[in-house]
Amino acid sequence: MPRKTKFPVDLLSHLSITRQFILLGALGVFIPLLAIGLSLRTSYLLALQDKQTQTKSLVEAAVSSTEAYVALAKQGKMSTAEAQADALTALGAARFNDGDYYFVLSYIGASEFLPPKEKAAVEAQIEKQNRNSFSKASEKVAGLGMLQGAIEGKPVFTRYDYKKPGSDVPLPKIAYAVAVPEWGWIIGTGVYLDDLQTDFFDELLHLAKFFIPLVVCFVALIFMMRRTYSSTMERHRTAQILETKNAVLREMSATDWLTGAANRRSFDAHLAHELERVRDIGAGLALIMLDVDHFKSYNDFHGHPAGDARLRELVELIRSELRDGYDLLARYGGEEFAIIMSNIGGEQAVAVAERVRLAVAEARAPHGGPGAGPYVTISVGVSVVTPDQDISPQALVEQADQALYRAKTSGRNKVDFAVA
Repeated sequence: MPRKTKFPVDLLSHLSITRQFILLGALGVFIPLLAIGLSLRTSYLLALQDKQTQTKSLVEAAVSSTEAYVALAKQGKMSTAEAQADALTALGAARFNDGDYYFVLSYIGASEFLPPKEKAAVEAQIEKQNRNSFSKASEKVAGLGMLQGAIEGKPVFTRYDYKKPGSDVPLPKIAYAVAVPEWGWIIGTGVYLDDLQTDFFDELLHLAKFFIPLVVCFVALIFMMRRTYSSTMERHRTAQILETKNAVLREMSATDWLTGAANRRSFDAHLAHELERVRDIGAGLALIMLDVDHFKSYNDFHGHPAGDARLRELVELIRSELRDGYDLLARYGGEEFAIIMSNIGGEQAVAVAERVRLAVAEARAPHGGPGAGPYVTISVGVSVVTPDQDISPQALVEQADQALYRAKTSGRNKVDFAVA
């Protein structure tokens, strides 16, 4: 009966001592190098995943901010053209990752691209691939799969080489884009990958040249520990950067870009939250609605840039009369603003409203437009809810708005009070 072969002992016994040493030495080099290669590849994939998460979060935050403007346009608070202009301005002001920016494409046939120097190239690309011919367009067009995925509601990442400002060497970059179908926009951005180890086999070749079989195991262990630590620290730094950028974008999405006051979206959320707290804290809540008198006339007479500047000055003036950390000032729409004041009674709220009205009047900002007085004034409506009352945010806004209407129809530059 033939003897069973014991692998690998019997196999090695047929080899000379020199060949056994060479084989074991080769295995001693190959196995640690393979372990290092797998570690490098894992680190690269983890770092790439972090980059993708970062890019996706930035785009989703931008889309969320843009959808807030879409909602304002749908509600009639702004015209579509104004909302789009405001959204583009907000996106164009955002910078991250040492100068990266958002791009905005219109897949309906025209294009706006940030920054402007890229607009011509984008328009040429859009001419080749309109909405009805994406599936037939040449695959050589950069980012085509990403654009098609965005339009179809299946966003994907695309990878390409791009030159950093001041550099002649193209560097690897990934991009991600999401569509805003209500406006026919595609919003996206990209991040560079030059800080990642992108060539696995080159790294293995580099290690093979400088490590010898007798020390490769020890060096491999140190290298793996070092790579693991570096990868962990890099992910930690990336997470911190991402959190900082997301915080900035969250603040942008909650702030009116023109005046710096809270926007309508932030106002709605804050009012609903504060109304729920009224009974818990056992104190009243006041809503003050105010409107600039004859503001259309002001814009017609002085021009829209002057009107924008006047609204910014008005916000600063109103804030000086409010309680820091307690009261929320929001732009409700156009020249109309709202103030949410918690832990306050009716008399106190009316007193604050009157103080704000007087501050604006005493500022004596010139008006002079047709039908208006010599100076800029405001009309104010106040509504207060007490802990024993149950009222919806919409009803409270309606009551304050009715009080504002009475103040305007009774001569303007007045404060009117409504009891909830």
